[in-house]
Amino acid sequence: MARLGALFLAVIAVLPLICSCFSADSPTDRRVLVLVDDLALRSSHSLFFNSLQSRGFDLDFKLADDPKLSLQRYGHYAVSETEGDHTLIASDALIHSDVILGDKKIEAPILFRGTGHSVNPANSLVLKVLSASPSAYSANPKTKLSSPPSLTGSAISLVSIMQVTHCFVYFWTPKVQNVYMIF
Repeated sequence: MARLGALFLAVIAVLPLICSCFSADSPTDRRVLVLVDDLALRSSHSLFFNSLQSRGFDLDFKLADDPKLSLQRYGHYAVSETEGDHTLIASDALIHSDVILGDKKIEAPILFRGTGHSVNPANSLVLKVLSASPSAYSANPKTKLSSPPSLTGSAISLVSIMQVTHCFVYFWTPKVQNVYMIF
């Protein structure tokens, strides 16, 4: 019984340390990619970079024009963490266009996991293919809202396409983990 009590006290003593390792103020992924035009910036801004390193960040310096540098892999951005609160969105706000979506109507909502974005409504070369529902909003879930969020409802674009010169069409969606159609 004494061993069990000692084990319990040891766990209770270490618990605050374990919990602090996974707080929002202390993220577990501390990697930072620093893109510079000239590696001399590393020494001219050494105070700033040293302050980041002293706070536990692992800095990786690369030249911005490095041909081996790749921020994408297999068509997706190479980000460290995409999990977060409220990142799964059900939406049926699709564009009504047989040219873009085909003639088969998608009747069920689409489950989208990713990051919403905004498009300039004055730009005639950009089309929203999938928008968020009218009740959706985009804000930091870890802070209290002091004012209404700037990106709300159908202004949140989940999937967009953009036509550029020479009639090339670019399909834009942020790093999407899953897009499901519910039937």
